[in-house]
Amino acid sequence: MKKYFTLLFLPLAATLLFSCSPPTATSECDRLYQERNGEVIYYGDKTNDLIIHLTSEPPNLHPTSRSHANRDIIVGNTHMALAVVGSEGELVPELAEAPPEVSADGLTYTYRIHPAAKWQDGRPITARDVLFSYKVAVYKHTEAPAAGTYNYFLKDIVLDEADERKLSLVMAEKYILNPYITSNNSVLDQAFFDPEKKLDAYTFTEMKEPEGAAAQDQALIEWAAGYTSAKYGTDLAFLKGGAGPYEVVEWEQGQHVVLQRKRPFWSDALNDERYQYYPERMMFKFIPDDQSAALQIKQQAIDVSTQLSTAAFEDLENSEEAQCHYRLIKTDRFSIAAILLNNRPDGIAHPRIFDDKRVRQAVGLALPVKEMIRTYFDSSTKVVNSPVSRFHRDYNTQLPDYEYDPQAAARLLDEAGWVDSDQDGIRDKLIEGKQQPLSFKLSFSNSQQAVSDMVDRIGIELKKIGVACVPDPQRGISGLLMEKNYDAVLTALSMSSVPYDFHQLWHSSNWPSASNFTGYSNPRVDELSELARRELDPEKRKLMVDEIQEIIYEDRPALFLFNPTAKIAIHKRFSNAEVFHERPYLNFSSLKVVKANSQ
Repeated sequence: MKKYFTLLFLPLAATLLFSCSPPTATSECDRLYQERNGEVIYYGDKTNDLIIHLTSEPPNLHPTSRSHANRDIIVGNTHMALAVVGSEGELVPELAEAPPEVSADGLTYTYRIHPAAKWQDGRPITARDVLFSYKVAVYKHTEAPAAGTYNYFLKDIVLDEADERKLSLVMAEKYILNPYITSNNSVLDQAFFDPEKKLDAYTFTEMKEPEGAAAQDQALIEWAAGYTSAKYGTDLAFLKGGAGPYEVVEWEQGQHVVLQRKRPFWSDALNDERYQYYPERMMFKFIPDDQSAALQIKQQAIDVSTQLSTAAFEDLENSEEAQCHYRLIKTDRFSIAAILLNNRPDGIAHPRIFDDKRVRQAVGLALPVKEMIRTYFDSSTKVVNSPVSRFHRDYNTQLPDYEYDPQAAARLLDEAGWVDSDQDGIRDKLIEGKQQPLSFKLSFSNSQQAVSDMVDRIGIELKKIGVACVPDPQRGISGLLMEKNYDAVLTALSMSSVPYDFHQLWHSSNWPSASNFTGYSNPRVDELSELARRELDPEKRKLMVDEIQEIIYEDRPALFLFNPTAKIAIHKRFSNAEVFHERPYLNFSSLKVVKANSQ
């Protein structure tokens, strides 16, 4: 699934000469990589096979689980949607032959699937496959992450009786993300996933009903149990049924996943750059250790990494070998680093600490965020004061930076009744008849040393004001967030170029069963987020989202820290090495090797 965003980087960082044979060169680097008409001409022996570094292995490659960021990166090459989102928020056709026709009331989006689009056995990809895919997404027992949004906003899907490739998606009401709901769903091969066509027994609206006949149908429940079983996420024989140009051919647990280009593929004969997929094989190597990843890049054992730590990137910047063979790029990201705080702890497994705004504010005041950025990251990393990336159009640019003031933090804790009554260096408070120490676990993914070091530093700073912060390293933190099973979690909040919907993470109705991970609740934020998600006038909406951010800035349901930059290494033999703000920051399938002997 290709993405199309604002391009940030193109040039090859070497002196480039133009000729049909290797020119006299002053270095090996000049000899190997030449540029002609915007393409790199490569004089070496490496192929267009691509080896990509990922810091962690996804638990599965299920087509609709969306349980892991790296799962999304890999599956994005084996599946396709009707359209993808462009750099200005526009819809760029993928399986569709053109952007959707939108009705006058803005509620109906009509697509026609590209006439060349076929499954690998030659059957046409039809509107019925799209309908099936959305049925899967909304059905109660498939537990798809997007089900809530689709159920609420997607009213119906209507097929065109005269054209098997044409369909209309009918929205229930105006919503800022309606265009993306019509595009953000992988199209599945019904013949592979539902050969008996069991889902055909119910309409789309019937499949949506959480307590309706479809939800009670034992045959469908059994089908859903099979569909959500491990085999569709880990068994090579069942990692199929996608419309993308690649298929999984190898998975060595803990080591790598290999994708092979489908040959033939339906877009091969199209003279359209959007449908060109150049690498024949893509290997995703799982390397959590920073130093190991940097070493393999120096050895040219990895072609691309978009997940380098600051330390690894700086190591490569100081390496002559890496500078010779790689483009080293930094780009701002549509994501922020934040410490999510449990605003509704149960008082049993998780102490009642962050249900008090004063405590949340105090912890934030005690952290020297700017100094920590300089120590553990780099000067390109910017502080952020909102749940929105400062590079996003919805960011409130009027918010001042949070202050560093440990004295004010101590006063707030005194005011909130947290004092060191037993003189052990940690504040405490009598809560429901029990003396509660001001101690909490800070959970984090331990995949990068800089993150572990920063967590240790946070503990040191908080100890100065009588707060015990206990590091809690985890292999993954998504489960803790979904179950709300944490005191505090250091994580990245990712977003895209589409309008930011505050309702999803910050509306009180989305706790505990949905995506309000902190349990934050503010009536005014609830009201404004309801209005803003339906306001299509950009100027009116901007006033609303700015006010939401002002309130969240004061309430501090989470500690918003900084906008990280993506550190990227790309082997210089590849042309089309454009990067963008949104993960995975690069179109892997667009990377192209032009050999000198092919000229």
